[in-house]
Order: sequence, then C-alpha cells, then structure tokens
Amino acid sequence: MHSKTHPKDNLLTSDTRTTYNDTDGASCLEFALKYRELGFSVIPVNSKNKTGCAFPWKPFQTRLATCDEIKKWWDEYPNHGVAIITGEVSGIIVLDLDCREAFDGIVEAQERFGFPEAHGHYIYAQTGGNGRHYIFKHPGFGVRNHSGAGAIAPGVEVKGSGAVLSG
Repeated sequence: MHSKTHPKDNLLTSDTRTTYNDTDGASCLEFALKYRELGFSVIPVNSKNKTGCAFPWKPFQTRLATCDEIKKWWDEYPNHGVAIITGEVSGIIVLDLDCREAFDGIVEAQERFGFPEAHGHYIYAQTGGNGRHYIFKHPGFGVRNHSGAGAIAPGVEVKGSGAVLSG
C-alpha cells in the first residue's frame, strides 16, 4: 500500500535545515498561488505596516482560498504582500524570534531553550526586522498563540492556530 504524501510534508521533515532567499522575480500573486498549491492558507496583507487583510479573513483559518479568490484579491490589492495563516489549516506552526534594541529573541531562544540546534527539523526565513521565523510541521493538536504580552520570552513568540505569518 502506498501512502500519498504532500510536497509540504517532505519540505518540513527533510534532514536539512533550509534557508530560502531566491525569489526569481516572482510576483506576490505567483507566490500566493504557489503557497496555495503547497497547501498553505494565504491572504493578502499590507506589507508596509502589516495591518493585515482588508476583508474578513477568519474563514481562511479553516479552509484554503480558491485560486480564483486569490487572483481576485491581488487584482484588488496588487501592492499587498502574502501572509500564511498558521495552524491546522496550513499544517504549520511558527516560532517567531524578534530582534529589537531591548531584546534579542534569537539569543533568548538559544539561552533558554537550546534552540534551534537542539530541536529537530525545521526551515526558517529571515524577517525584515532582523529576526527569524522558524517553521515546523503542525503537531496535530491545538497550539495556542503566544505573542505580545503573552510571548513565552522577550522576543520569542509562537504562532499557532489562526495566526498570520508575514515577513
């Protein structure tokens, strides 16, 4: 019996730690459609101030947008970036490490939790604010969000069910 795996499963369980920076000049619409193809729930977000989506996006915490919906959104919001909704819908959770003058989330995570070296398979993305988003395969049970005042340590946030991941 053959089990069918999703391309995202291979990405998130590979033995290598991966950094991806090459955009090949792709547009946000092209990225949104590619992420959708990989099984991620995507929405457009205002990239300049991260104010979020210009329409109610709660339905996309439990279902993927259709390709037609995604194309319509980028017709209406051509300058918006792409956000991925975390949690069960996309099959990922994220450890968001921020670096600011008052704290360094990367150092906090290393000192408090031995992260990232001591923790399995992951991929990460460098953020615009000199932090990192470490992306993990969803564990299959509810994962709460821990951000802002509820962060697990200074500069160390968890994006679990229904959070928005944007650069």
